[in-house]
Amino acid sequence: MSDRDTVLAVYDELDAVFDKLLGLSFDATTPTEKLTLQQRMETNLRRAPTVAHRLIGSLAAEACPTALGGTSLTDVLATALRISKKEARRRISEAELLGARVAMTGERLQPKLPNVAAAQQQGLIQGEIRRYGNQVDRGG
Repeated sequence: MSDRDTVLAVYDELDAVFDKLLGLSFDATTPTEKLTLQQRMETNLRRAPTVAHRLIGSLAAEACPTALGGTSLTDVLATALRISKKEARRRISEAELLGARVAMTGERLQPKLPNVAAAQQQGLIQGEIRRYGNQVDRGG
């Protein structure tokens, strides 16, 4: 378990690194290097939802939507993230399938689709998670 200060510091570092990345010029790199850099970016973008799943799962378990200014978790996410309610529902549903879970006893449980969650965390897949779910978690 990470302490609050560590979590906030890592997010500050992420913001700073992304700001640096936005300021880069890629003129000095070769086409092959540009493609490799784009592949690396793609892998990290595919991995990012795994963090969101954990955050959304924690919000669902701990937060009172009215305390966060909404009527439901869907409403809170749609407003805070400036996304549609449909997209908020999709993210919540994905978090329920791919995020770690906690039993009533406090025991940590695997995601409902553990193989898909692992593939996403490695950056191997993105989007259309339901399409992959049955194939990957059944060994297909």
